[in-house]
Amino acid sequence: MKCLVVLASILWTCIAGAAEEEHSDPWQIAGVEHFTDKLLTQGDVERTVVLFANGKRFTIPLYNSVPISIVRGTDGSAFLLAQGTACVECDERFGLRFYELDGVELKDVTSRHTYPGRQFDYMDPTSLQQVTRTFYGRCLAEHNDLVVWFIEYLGDDLKWYSSNSVARVAKGGETLVELKPADGSLLSVLAAVKGGACRELVGIDGTTEP
Repeated sequence: MKCLVVLASILWTCIAGAAEEEHSDPWQIAGVEHFTDKLLTQGDVERTVVLFANGKRFTIPLYNSVPISIVRGTDGSAFLLAQGTACVECDERFGLRFYELDGVELKDVTSRHTYPGRQFDYMDPTSLQQVTRTFYGRCLAEHNDLVVWFIEYLGDDLKWYSSNSVARVAKGGETLVELKPADGSLLSVLAAVKGGACRELVGIDGTTEP
């Protein structure tokens, strides 16, 4: 019985330590707030503030913005993955952007990336042009977070093509490269989702930009 008590105590210590480590990330998203920004030309627009576990508060420099997740780079650096648009009254679709968290501000380190979902021709809303699925987290056999895109698009010859890519982040920026079959596939990423290490970002249907 004494051995069982000692063993239970050790197990509880390990579990508590793991839980504490999991929640000790200073850049863990602790909350989200919204406020109204009064612009001279566009009028009132809603802005989004992200609250972090370390007490920092940063406004996402996008409109219609939503924080998605913290992405840890290959060197341990932290990035905020967020969705939104760069304009208010425009035809821009939602996009994805990485922001490096350096403790002072949100550093935009990348151009806009494709947001998942189905895209229809803006001239013919019944004509499907592109289908995108996006995943984030530890979706490949690597010890760091990343974002993966699986895109099917209609070419000018009216044939369907595939374009798969992966973005990795590290201090100072990000790299976007083709996802090679040896590194991963949709099936392997879906397996990572099932295992809880990776998440799929729910898509939004819309039209292509003019």
